[in-house]
Amino acid sequence: MIHAAGAAAQPIPSLTELEAAGAVIGEIVVDTSNIFDLDDPNENSFPYRAANALHVKTRPSLIRRLLLFRSGERVSVRVIEETERLIRNNSSVYEVAITPTAYRDGVVKIVDFGLASMGHALAVCGRAEDGVRMVQRAMRLNPHHPEWYWSMLAIGFYSARRYEEALEAYRRIAVWKKPWHLARLAACYAQLGRLDEARAQAAEVLRLDPEFRLSNVKLFYRNPADAEISFEGMRKAGFPE
Repeated sequence: MIHAAGAAAQPIPSLTELEAAGAVIGEIVVDTSNIFDLDDPNENSFPYRAANALHVKTRPSLIRRLLLFRSGERVSVRVIEETERLIRNNSSVYEVAITPTAYRDGVVKIVDFGLASMGHALAVCGRAEDGVRMVQRAMRLNPHHPEWYWSMLAIGFYSARRYEEALEAYRRIAVWKKPWHLARLAACYAQLGRLDEARAQAAEVLRLDPEFRLSNVKLFYRNPADAEISFEGMRKAGFPE
């Protein structure tokens, strides 16, 4: 990750708000340490050790060469988004999100990890609770994370049979909505016994995609029971086979 050092703790605006305020980027520090703390008993177990092992530590010098912004320059959302694209295409970094970590004269943070995707992978491999914790960790590290993190978290909650929390996660997706996400939302309502809302959501999915059928849905779970629980919710919601 890259962050500005020495900034006073204040409420952290978004990058868009920082740009509008004319904020200036502070000192940039590169840190490519492990994403999990194995000294923490809650994180010293196989999924977290594996995540650290899979996390390729990108050389700080490489990251610095790819930066399109410098200390002392004003925050620009366009420049930061282009920097993210360059880092993804020219390094071992799988996921990049440049977010502010503190605010004084303006600060920048780059999180270079595939943590949210790893959480999703754990969830579909039968480790739903571990997957939830991993996505939540990604959210804490990147408080201005993209919306798709909520989808990864919702899938983990649903796989853990924590339907109320899955529902709330799906409802946090404001823009990044597709028929498949809405179908999962309908399944959450159905599993909670809120059938009127489930059927209304299913009707919206079929309005957006009249060809939506359960027989066309492919779910990739290691445990067949986890896939079946998703189909069960959608059947309760009234989706056609």
